[in-house]
Amino acid sequence: MKISKYNMFKKIIEGVVAYNSYTNSLIKLTDLEYEEYKSFSKDNSYKLDIDFKDGLYKCGFLIDDSVDELDVLKYRMLSGRYDKRVLALTIAPTLNCNFRCIYCYEKNYYKNQKLDKETQEAIIIYVRECARDIDMLSVTWYGGEPLLAIDCIENLSKSFIEICKDNNIKYDAFIVTNGFLLNLHNAKVLKKCEINGIQITLDGNEHSHDSKRFLVNGSKTYSTILKNINETSGYFENFVVRMNCSSDNMESFRELHEHFKKTGIKNLELYMSPIRNINECFNNSSCICRDDFLDKEYSLFKSLPQNDFEKYILRKYPFLTKNICGADKLNTIVISPSGDMYKCWSDLGDESLKFGNIKDLSKIDINKYIIYLNSEPYNDEECNECKIYPICLGGCPYESRVGYKDKCEYKEDYLMRCMEDIVKIREGEAK
Repeated sequence: MKISKYNMFKKIIEGVVAYNSYTNSLIKLTDLEYEEYKSFSKDNSYKLDIDFKDGLYKCGFLIDDSVDELDVLKYRMLSGRYDKRVLALTIAPTLNCNFRCIYCYEKNYYKNQKLDKETQEAIIIYVRECARDIDMLSVTWYGGEPLLAIDCIENLSKSFIEICKDNNIKYDAFIVTNGFLLNLHNAKVLKKCEINGIQITLDGNEHSHDSKRFLVNGSKTYSTILKNINETSGYFENFVVRMNCSSDNMESFRELHEHFKKTGIKNLELYMSPIRNINECFNNSSCICRDDFLDKEYSLFKSLPQNDFEKYILRKYPFLTKNICGADKLNTIVISPSGDMYKCWSDLGDESLKFGNIKDLSKIDINKYIIYLNSEPYNDEECNECKIYPICLGGCPYESRVGYKDKCEYKEDYLMRCMEDIVKIREGEAK
């Protein structure tokens, strides 16, 4: 028996917090137990207490000598990558947008075009043909601004729902929208379309948001979006508000948090995400690097009342997955309004990266189709040595492809700081 390469520890006042990213196990050791563990790590012939040894083995801190964790992680990733039981479609019914956000990475691809009847029918035929071999159809509506083409969403959703019912397939649908057109009428349409999840983006408080996310004519959008959220949140099971963070607006997270706390919306999740200058879409001086973002995020959480702090920190507990996103999965396709197909929604609109068109599946550019499927983060020397790898899996494949350096979502010290808080929360000692 040997120790796992994915063990992490943090000394606290009374004991040691221990986390294993390979099994996603979190435990608390006494100081004596930790000393015992360290003795075993130096010499695996050291006699550990049987119950203690069994506990470490059960949680993955100790593993069999024959196990190569990296090989198992590679198997996990490849098994998820080529699992065809779920068909995941990201559909942009239009690339047109009513906003002109200053950091939009699609700014070069705006098109006043909607899915026409021929393209819609081709998508329906494709889904119907796939229905024989899948257990689940997952659809994400994207854009542009998808609510500018809500008639297309309504038409396609009706067919998707019928196909899933006829073939006993689970159906799941989500929409990413700027929220400006999310009035009561449109919310009712989306509910009828069985769209149970939604994400809307805000840029902090009113001043910060309206300086970055405005209409084509320059008009402000913040107050309308807040009104729409308050009036329509009950139409969705999961209502996600993403706060885009730049170097100058993170403090306004508190303002957003307080606003949504007062509304009492139970199904709303607010989270922060840094704006990245991945393809020259934003000023470097306005971006915030991952380390600074994580430190600031933690400080903001820490400044909140205890119940609120606990809510946000508990969400930081990682989850194990086989793939980091859909781009590196076989059965995932992004479809543009013209029917062009891509593997990653960050490539949407860039015709040099399309691998085919849904209206003619006989012409597929296989090299562009496998551009992310052939990614091998398990062969990256830095990833191989990283204790976070089992929950990071090499990070965003798109960011790796374009050579973006600041792509690590987790940092060990930040993660273990959160793990310490989670242990204290579970023991009733937080903050």
